[in-house]
Amino acid sequence: MEGGFVRMCVSGRETPAIPTDLQGLSVAPPTRPDLRQRPVSLPITHGSPPARMKDYRSLVAPMKDYGTRYRARELLGMRRGTPKSVKKGDVIVTSVPFAHIINREYMSMYCDCCIRSCKERLLSPCPGCHTVWYCRGRCREEGEVWHKWECPALKRLHGAHHMPQDFVRLMARVIFRLRDGGEKYVEKYSERDGRRFRDLMNHYADLKKNEERKSDADFLITELKKYIGERFIPNYSNFLGIYGRMLVNRFSFMDKTMLTIGSAMYLAASIFDHACHPNCYVSFVGRTVEIRSLVDMPTLNYSKCRISYVDPVSSVNTRRQDLYKKWFFWCDCRVCYDRQRASFENSIRCENNECQAPVYIPECSECERRGPWQQPETEEQEQDSHEQAGEVVKERGSAERNTKSDDTESQKPINYCSRDTETLNQRPENGECGIEDDEGVDETMDELEGGNGRRECRVCGWEVSEETVRRYQEIVAFTKEKLRALTEENPPMETCLEMLERQGTIFSPMNVWRVRTLDFAFNCAMFNGCWSLALEYGEENMNGMRYYYGSDHPTYSLFLFKLGKAKIYFKEFREGVRLLEEAEPQLKVGLGPTHPIIDDLHLVSLMANEDINICLERRISAAKKREEELKEKQQQQQNTWPSCRDDVAKKLQRMYSPVA
Repeated sequence: MEGGFVRMCVSGRETPAIPTDLQGLSVAPPTRPDLRQRPVSLPITHGSPPARMKDYRSLVAPMKDYGTRYRARELLGMRRGTPKSVKKGDVIVTSVPFAHIINREYMSMYCDCCIRSCKERLLSPCPGCHTVWYCRGRCREEGEVWHKWECPALKRLHGAHHMPQDFVRLMARVIFRLRDGGEKYVEKYSERDGRRFRDLMNHYADLKKNEERKSDADFLITELKKYIGERFIPNYSNFLGIYGRMLVNRFSFMDKTMLTIGSAMYLAASIFDHACHPNCYVSFVGRTVEIRSLVDMPTLNYSKCRISYVDPVSSVNTRRQDLYKKWFFWCDCRVCYDRQRASFENSIRCENNECQAPVYIPECSECERRGPWQQPETEEQEQDSHEQAGEVVKERGSAERNTKSDDTESQKPINYCSRDTETLNQRPENGECGIEDDEGVDETMDELEGGNGRRECRVCGWEVSEETVRRYQEIVAFTKEKLRALTEENPPMETCLEMLERQGTIFSPMNVWRVRTLDFAFNCAMFNGCWSLALEYGEENMNGMRYYYGSDHPTYSLFLFKLGKAKIYFKEFREGVRLLEEAEPQLKVGLGPTHPIIDDLHLVSLMANEDINICLERRISAAKKREEELKEKQQQQQNTWPSCRDDVAKKLQRMYSPVA
């Protein structure tokens, strides 16, 4: 011992000196820390440490760092230092509903528990209310957990022929589930992490500020009192929290044919954020939701997994406004800042018959005052900006009358709306889903109009007249109003034809409203068996669907599958089989290899391959392949025979050669 310190010798090596007041502690060597032992809290006395205390800290520091890294790997789901990787098509989250309902028009067509249709099994109604249907006794027993509370209410309203709205029935089931101990239910989405109902975002502050949502909540309270009675309704603060959670975390689930038949609340699936170009896809097996990855991920990180809340076939202004109205955030992904995409979304054909290039036109007069990336204003700000715009126009008019200036800069439209960056979402790091830089974010639509304030074609320089702009904006307003009232399952054919007739030859083929209208018309024609119209609309809309969805998106692959069926119906077997082969890989990635859509695709492909011409081509190609394999095999034998012959000759020579 020297100067109050003692030296230790571990494995023949001398370690740094340890203070004498800490000699009773057993210190692990720094080379091989034992992680099975829990770290011991060191009884460090208060006051200034000894002069050589830093030597002891350097001794135990490696073990502390190693333990921290080990625990971090456990939190991230890693084992033995190997991160959990995800391949394209893997299921990363499976979630069962916290509460669900089947829409009124489909209640008698699907089992309320297993979501099997009446085409698969015979359904029977609930003997109490005769409103909810089940396929077997086991499903009735499982559904009794949530149906026992609503059955008397449905029985009372069924006799009065008054069925509550779907959202009211779903909220009632959520309230019943919470009263039955559902607030303690935790659904795991990984080995260590899970979510409760109270973990969902409720946007309470946003709802309190929004008068429209508050009036909607008051209407729901009135309807719930008529449905389940006042004794089940929570206080207003708790009710507003439930309403906010349901508003932003509700899913619409589909059956095996991709038909939307109901809505549900999922706890684990609510962890995914939005992106206009997602890397995950939502599919359903019964009432269970499966989130699959559309890309290969070297490390599974749920914070970087994205699904799409809205249809990407929509203009950036409409898309961002819908996201704010329904989910209370402004999307800030790189798709919303794509200027080329924005120029295609609202474009017309060039009036020059020799050009026909797309020319950007703002979809409304309000959009003309701000760029597509700028958020809408509040009513007060909008009124102030209109007054300010009027004053500026008056001043500018008086200045022009006084000076008679011909400066083109004075004729450029002014952007009176400033972009408030504080209300936008925080962008992800490393440009994962957000834009990589701020260049061009605050630029107005003058750049899309050519940079000189005039709406003209960038190819031929043809200037668009004001009458054409006004007519285009009227047609867009009419189209948006009609599309808002349509459903994707079975839209009226007359409405689709009316929209297409109004759009005529004004809209460019890449116009987002033209693409969406053609998609509705295509699905309507397919549903009603109008194969000639379906083929016409599908071929016209193929480039637009590929551009807005992307060639690797399952929705585009589903579109190709339908178009391939139309091709095969008109005996265009080669083109139909080609479309089916193009659609199959991405459908397996998004829906899974065992989804009924995949089985249907295989049946259609098998039927197309029964055509005599395709059979002959397949047999000829198979015969050519066999000939090539036979030639390759013979070539290999010829290459190996000389070496074998030489070996035999050498062996014979050694056997019969005279011994010296």
